[in-house]
Amino acid sequence: MLANALTARRSSDEKIWELRRTAYGIVLAKFIAVDRVLDNADQIISQDKKAGVVSPAAAKYYELLGRYSAEVRGLYADNYLVLSEEFIDLLEEFLRTLDNTDPALNVSEEYEIFAAAVRAARPKLLQQAKSELRLRDKRQLRWPWKRSSQPVIFPAKPSLISRLDALANRDAEDESDRESAMKRIEHDP
Repeated sequence: MLANALTARRSSDEKIWELRRTAYGIVLAKFIAVDRVLDNADQIISQDKKAGVVSPAAAKYYELLGRYSAEVRGLYADNYLVLSEEFIDLLEEFLRTLDNTDPALNVSEEYEIFAAAVRAARPKLLQQAKSELRLRDKRQLRWPWKRSSQPVIFPAKPSLISRLDALANRDAEDESDRESAMKRIEHDP
């Protein structure tokens, strides 16, 4: 009876962790998509700022980013029970930043707040997900088929962790590319 209870608990814990991994992947993928749209929108919106108008292309980006914001809120609500408290705190901090905007701001100022919030939250969420997954993988124990008093510790599956590391590396490269492009723009006559 005790063995059945332990097996059932381990099985449910593993299912929860699989759901959490999936939820983290979905939320982070949405933040990656938003960040890519922001990179494209930055150029168009900066041109509009100089001209003092909102072009149709910029209006489409504003609309797209509004939909992404709603999708992130939906993902948060859909996965709330699976996410860790720390991950929820980071998502809520991001959402509070979006909610605390002044209604008197114009569209480009709201865009800047949104862009800054996404670019601040994404690395934090990525780091939190990686730390939780590494912690879980270190603690993950599997019992061997033969009865033994000592558990056998198998190495963690590197699939998600390696993908998250690759995302972090790509973020660093994108940031350095963005900085070098901004320096070139500033120094070009």
